[in-house]
Amino acid sequence: RYRDRGVVVLGANVRDIEDKAREFHDTYGMTFPSVRDGEGDVMGDYGATAVPETFIIDREGRVAAALRGALVSGGDTGNLDGFQNVLDQVIAEKAGTP
Repeated sequence: RYRDRGVVVLGANVRDIEDKAREFHDTYGMTFPSVRDGEGDVMGDYGATAVPETFIIDREGRVAAALRGALVSGGDTGNLDGFQNVLDQVIAEKAGTP
């Protein structure tokens, strides 16, 4: 849905054992690449406080949005639609549209 609009999704495995992280990635059929942040350096750079967390980083490298916790679709705790709305706004800003 977003790949054609220039969005790149990248996972960061924070302080995970490499084999366990790869197993998790494969078990859940993740289609995006993941990198290992063994010491938690990236986590600190972006102000992450726990996992999972999802960040939208704009083309300037700034955190445009952060979501603490898992992305959930629908129901009382659904947050995916709101997150996608923010992502759409960041993409529009990049394209120069209001």
